[in-house]
Parts: sequence; C-alpha cells; structure tokens
Amino acid sequence: MEKELLLAKMAEQQRLKESIRVMQEAEKKLRIEILEECFGTNSIGSVKKIVGGMVVKVTFTLEHKIDSKAFAKALADDSIPDEAMDGIRTKYELDKKGYDGMDEEYQLILDDFITTKPALPTLEIKELDDEE
Repeated sequence: MEKELLLAKMAEQQRLKESIRVMQEAEKKLRIEILEECFGTNSIGSVKKIVGGMVVKVTFTLEHKIDSKAFAKALADDSIPDEAMDGIRTKYELDKKGYDGMDEEYQLILDDFITTKPALPTLEIKELDDEE
C-alpha cells in the first residue's frame, strides 16, 4: 500500500512539473502578446494604459551583462583601467572543484567564510529500462 502511495506521489510530482513548464511558456507568450498589443515595442520605462476598465502597467527595462570570459581576459591583459572598475560589481562564489583540490592549509583559511547548508535535491523520475 505504501509503495502505491509513493508511486502516486511521484506521478503527481511529474504531472505538476510538466504543468508548470507548460503554464510558464503559455504565460510568457500571452505576456508578449499583451505588451505588443497595448504598448508596441522598443519602449523604455514605465507606462500605464486603461483597457476595458483594467489598468495595464508595464515597466520596460534593458538587461546588461558582462561577457565574463572576455572581461577576465581583458583583466589578465591589464587593459581595463582602475577607474572603469567602478562600474563592475564582483560576486564571490566558491569554486568547489578548486577548493577540494587545494592544500588543507588554504582550505582552513577559506572555511571561515564558507557556510554550508542542504540544497534542494534534484529529482528525476523515469520509466525503468533494461540498463537499470
């Protein structure tokens, strides 16, 4: 009985996961259609429009990203002046492979700055095949 309940939970989890994916795609498509019909394209900033008694507000923004590989190369080549670095924010993150490969002496130094907690596990459910 418990196995059947677990199998039912697994099937429901997979159904929900697929439903979320489908709904996210549908919401994104509808959002784009609504934006285009109400506001057109190529706008920046916040705009409001009244449509059939509904207030539609949109905030258009631009996303700016650094090409990390090209930037790292430019830093290594020392071709970026210090003044230009005022426009760059650095987010430090642990390189687990590098950490695991370093001497314990250096790991101990970094350990003062590392917090470890359980992450949400990944879950994959698929039909049993001949290989398993």
